[in-house]
Amino acid sequence: MEIEKFCIKSPYLYHLTDKSNVKSILDSKKLLSAKEISFAAFGSKAEAIRFLQTKRDAHEILKVGEISFKIRDQQPILLKVLDRSLTDGMTSQEFIELLNSRVFWWPSINRLVRHFNRYSNEKPAIIRVMTDEMLATNRNVQFCRLNSGATRCHPKYNGNAPTRGKDSFLSTANYNFPIASVAEVTFLKSCDLPSTVWVGNSPTGPWKRL
Repeated sequence: MEIEKFCIKSPYLYHLTDKSNVKSILDSKKLLSAKEISFAAFGSKAEAIRFLQTKRDAHEILKVGEISFKIRDQQPILLKVLDRSLTDGMTSQEFIELLNSRVFWWPSINRLVRHFNRYSNEKPAIIRVMTDEMLATNRNVQFCRLNSGATRCHPKYNGNAPTRGKDSFLSTANYNFPIASVAEVTFLKSCDLPSTVWVGNSPTGPWKRL
């Protein structure tokens, strides 16, 4: 992956979240994965793992101290389709935990719009950052060529969804596909926000710089 070229093609990254999460995100200047939140919220590791390996059919609220985190549902995952799509002997539970272990950003307006439209009735917030600043701030980036949290079937795959597994998320050094193929930019465990951050209520803005 040639990062400079990627930053030119995708100058901004976008993260969708519930409005109730924005204050704690901006106060801490950090986004936590569902895995990091659950380990802090649950009383035992076993309880956290059960949560992380179970598909969320609805939004969940986890509380850490005085802070409540609203974690988005995983309705676009169809477990039967996911089971048929996994490689290397991975189970659906393991893959769902893999998803929960990272923070997701969209590298284009088009991908943001598709995701936003699904939740637009909830009036979510969008956090926007400059790609070059974000990648300079966080070294734990991994790229994905598909919408990893959705299992839409397609004739190209004989009525199945695109295959996915442990190698769906690749580091900068190992991502040897065209820049235009990047569907998701993810960060393992958590990510720090750079100095320049905007918040908006729709993919077209307006954007408020914070």
